[in-house]
Amino acid sequence: IMFCDNRDVSIHGDAKDFEDKFEKYGGKCVFGSELQCWPVVPLEKHFPWPENTTYVPECSRGLNCGVGFGRGGKLLEVLKYSTRFYSMDMEKYLSDKYGIESYDYTGGGSNDGGRMLEGDQLMIQLVFLETDLIALDYDRSIIFTYQNFDYPSLRWIIDYFENKYDRVWPKNDLWNVEFQRNKGVYQSLYNLYSDEYFLVFHSVASSQNGHGMSMIKKLFSGNAFLP
Repeated sequence: IMFCDNRDVSIHGDAKDFEDKFEKYGGKCVFGSELQCWPVVPLEKHFPWPENTTYVPECSRGLNCGVGFGRGGKLLEVLKYSTRFYSMDMEKYLSDKYGIESYDYTGGGSNDGGRMLEGDQLMIQLVFLETDLIALDYDRSIIFTYQNFDYPSLRWIIDYFENKYDRVWPKNDLWNVEFQRNKGVYQSLYNLYSDEYFLVFHSVASSQNGHGMSMIKKLFSGNAFLP
């Protein structure tokens, strides 16, 4: 079973393609990885650093639940576990279990207020951290999650990434992806890092973000794609 967001996801493979690539995850449910950890960004420090991937291991570390797939029974386990959080005092839970206080995330410029603790993405992230039910597609061999952050400014690299994590930003271009023409439109997306086609392109929040929607329009209109 595969589920995904509306409007900001394009699918470029068939059922057999997904089944073939799904095998390497050992039956776990698979979600896309993203550069930040929305909605509670400080939760990112609890996610493991992906190592030995074919994409950029230092970057895409958090879980984005906009695209996910897995066997029906395993997905049901994920959803059942996630429902427990809706009856909890999430502010207290994040403080007690993860050492994250409310000012750590409400002071970050978010306009979501208390609703940020009620969203499905946070709940699925906690399932990943607390169980062995989920794997993240760090290689982006299946799901390519595009965000504005995926082509960061020099200021962001220094202030947010290198100073915060004491890790050097990889010199590779994060947008090392090729959009190949098929009868005048871009229909095939090729991951130049792993030398393979990935199956899903997820332009995060494109329905709310003009830049994100422009990526989708370029993908299907055949316009020149420039990051």
